[in-house]
Amino acid sequence: MGIRGERPGSVLADSGKRNGVRRQRFRRGIDYSGKVYAIDAQTGTQRWRFDPEAGSIRTSPTVADGTVYVGTTNLEAIDAATGRRRWQFETADSIRSSPTVAGSTVYIGSHDTRLYAVDTETGRQRWAFETDDPVQSSPTVKDGTVYVGGQDATVYAIAAESPDVDSRGSRVLLGTLGHHDGRTTASKTVDKRVSDTPDRADAGASNTNVFDRAEPAGQSTATANREPTAASSSAGADSVSFCPHCGADMTDAPGDAYCPHCGGQLRDD
Repeated sequence: MGIRGERPGSVLADSGKRNGVRRQRFRRGIDYSGKVYAIDAQTGTQRWRFDPEAGSIRTSPTVADGTVYVGTTNLEAIDAATGRRRWQFETADSIRSSPTVAGSTVYIGSHDTRLYAVDTETGRQRWAFETDDPVQSSPTVKDGTVYVGGQDATVYAIAAESPDVDSRGSRVLLGTLGHHDGRTTASKTVDKRVSDTPDRADAGASNTNVFDRAEPAGQSTATANREPTAASSSAGADSVSFCPHCGADMTDAPGDAYCPHCGGQLRDD
C-alpha cells in the first residue's frame, strides 16, 4: 500500500507519554478494501494492517485508551500499538455508525435497528436499545445521556450507565451535520461533546424522545416527547447560530453567507 500525502477522513493520533514511555504517533485511515491501516504520521510508512474478515468498513475509527474501535458487521476493538484484535462484538446487520467512547462503554448503532452499549474491556453487551429503523448516525454522550438519530425520523436521548460520562477519543465530529434537509443535529461537535442548545436539532428526524432504560436488555420507557426548538430567532429567519459544517459559533456574524472559520456556505442568497 503506497501512501501519498494526507488521506481524507483519516485520524491523526498522538498518544504521548504514559509511565515515562513514549508511545506511537501515527495516522489511521480506512478504505473500501475492508481493512484498517495504521500509518506513521511522520514517514507515511505502514505500521500495521488489520483485516476484520467480515464485511466492508463504512465507519470512521475511534481511538481511546490505546484501542481503535471500528465497525463492519461487527464492532472491532483493535490494539493501537500492535494491530491485533482485542475483542469482537457481533451485531445482526452492517454498521455505518462510528463508535463513541464514554467512560468504560463504547456506543454504536447498527442497521439491525439497535443502539448498543458495549464494555470497552470485555466486549460484552451492557444493553441494547431498539428503534424502528436502522441507526446510521454516530452517537454523542453528554452528562450521562446518549444522543443518537435514527432513520425512523426520531432523535433519541437515552440514559447511559453514569450521569458523569462524556464522549471522548480522537474522532473529531461525533454529531451528524447538515444531512438531508440541511439542519444541524446538535450544537458544537468540534470539541466532541454537546454543550449548547442548537439553532435547530434534526438529523433528518422530526421529534426528540428521551428514554430511561428499564433493564440491560434495552427495554425503555419514553419520559418526554418534544419538538425541537430554536435557540434564537432574534437575528432573523436567514441567520444561524452555529456553522453546520464546522460547528463554529456564529452569533457574532448572524447574517454572513459563509462561515469565517471554515468557509462553508451558511445560506442560499
